[in-house]
Amino acid sequence: MPHPSYANSRLSFSGKAASQGSFTHFFTSEQLESGSFCVPSAHESGYGNAPPTHPGYGKYALGNSYGPPLASPSYITASNKSFAPMMQNTNFYAPPPVSPSYIGALDANFSSMQMSDPRTFSSTHGHYRTYPEAKKSRAIHKMTKELCGIIFLRCLPDGGYARPSRLAAPLSVSQVCRRWRAIALESPKLWCSIHIMRNPRARHFPSPTLLNAWLTRAGKQPLDICFAPEDPDDRSHRTHSAEIKPILDTLVYFINRWSNVKLWTRYVNMSSLKHISSTGAPRLESLELIGPSDFKEFSTRVSNIWAASPRFKEFKMEHRGAPSTSPEFLTIFNLPFQQLTSISLSNTVSVIECIRMLQFSPKLVDCVFENISVGSLPHPSNAKVATLHNLRSLELTVDLLEFDNHSRHMVLAPILNTIKAPRLQSLVLGSEERWSQQAFDAFMGWSRCPLESLTLDMVSLTDKDLEKCLHRVSNTLTHLKIHTGSDHPSPLRPALLQKLSFDPRGFYCPLLKTISVDRQSILVAGGAFGSMIKSRWYNSGRRLRKVVLEIDTKTEHYQDVRRLENMQREGLKFDISERNNMVSRCFY
Repeated sequence: MPHPSYANSRLSFSGKAASQGSFTHFFTSEQLESGSFCVPSAHESGYGNAPPTHPGYGKYALGNSYGPPLASPSYITASNKSFAPMMQNTNFYAPPPVSPSYIGALDANFSSMQMSDPRTFSSTHGHYRTYPEAKKSRAIHKMTKELCGIIFLRCLPDGGYARPSRLAAPLSVSQVCRRWRAIALESPKLWCSIHIMRNPRARHFPSPTLLNAWLTRAGKQPLDICFAPEDPDDRSHRTHSAEIKPILDTLVYFINRWSNVKLWTRYVNMSSLKHISSTGAPRLESLELIGPSDFKEFSTRVSNIWAASPRFKEFKMEHRGAPSTSPEFLTIFNLPFQQLTSISLSNTVSVIECIRMLQFSPKLVDCVFENISVGSLPHPSNAKVATLHNLRSLELTVDLLEFDNHSRHMVLAPILNTIKAPRLQSLVLGSEERWSQQAFDAFMGWSRCPLESLTLDMVSLTDKDLEKCLHRVSNTLTHLKIHTGSDHPSPLRPALLQKLSFDPRGFYCPLLKTISVDRQSILVAGGAFGSMIKSRWYNSGRRLRKVVLEIDTKTEHYQDVRRLENMQREGLKFDISERNNMVSRCFY
């Protein structure tokens, strides 16, 4: 195999590096000019024959890399055969074994080679010097500052927080050269987002000095801050007040520019909250608190954060750990419900607290209550119906303790009886042991909303109740999810599946695009579920697009699975979630 032609190429080496017996490189001038060279370790890759104990190893090693001997035309011609096994990788050349005498001859020629063309390598550092005309011709040096700033912004993570790491933007682009650093420091939008967390290896937080410099570079831009561990369930993230307090003090110092903030509640130090003035965060738009829901550890000073925040619209509390025994959410958190558009609470709240928050929030668009306890129920005569004209999404889920204890009270019914949502599009009802079909019919009757998505998760309703629900939303429903608990009979009886099947004379939910069921929901179907999907797939003008089936084993509902797999070959999206094997498959 012929050797690449590099005999006529200019080769230059660092005489000082070679005299120390530590650094030697071998590249063509074309490779140096383009920067497309890579020299892996010849010994470690198996291509080199010289072990680390070879006398000439130190003369040819650059870190873990090898450099070849002097490339005279005669030597190259004579060594073509030795290089032949290595020519499959054109990015590097590993030398054959050489004698110490040849090393001395190579050292003797370095000085003259360096002086012959001093433009290529520095005589002191061995760094490649680019020609002035090459600098001017590079397109990257012709870009304006504005264009570089736009490119730098594209390097930031999409939809997330920037991390203070040298391997990620914005720190990575600010350390390339002086020009890029100047552009990065003059771009405040690069520094208006930060995720403060422990280093996964060193187990320490960024220094307060770095944090202060980072937020200062943001200028007057609103700040998006996340001061929480990446995995809140990871118990290895221990909290130390001496380490956290300086960070929280720095964040409080910039509180006038908080915009979207996410805080781990164990990092919220009471002594730092004392520095929050009554003006709080005037530019605050959303706040998310993650962690244990023991509100007694909080003081009323937490409310000072949003006390004077006219833009504050979204509040989220993500519950972690054991549930609180005495819900006092409204007492501790004095939220400005009149201006909120989004509320998401996974901590325990009582039925009365849910009703009050819904009645006090006329601008509410999205609402999630994940753990509703009974508490003290309101008297039916004192219940007032509030109209939420902007509500689009509503999720009401009963606390699992209430569900497991088979509560005798209807938890969701009092809430549905006190609100109207004429523009509601998505409704999620979960973990209701005592289902009230009357409350659901009343809510849908006076709301008259164009409901598109309905989720009934672990709700103890019968097939007659489910048929009434589908009849209410038949003309607008596009997404349906029915997951039944193991203690409840399946509501999807063959008679109801027949009414969901295609019929030119009329059938339920003709606009349905997605349906999700579990093993209990189709326990007595016996292949009828697959037949229903098949009828809609081949006959309906508006086909189903996706079917999600949660089962224990793939062979449990063999007839249904076989029919669905045949349709997935024709374009149906079919997802199987095998819970026992913890396997999730997606067919597209």
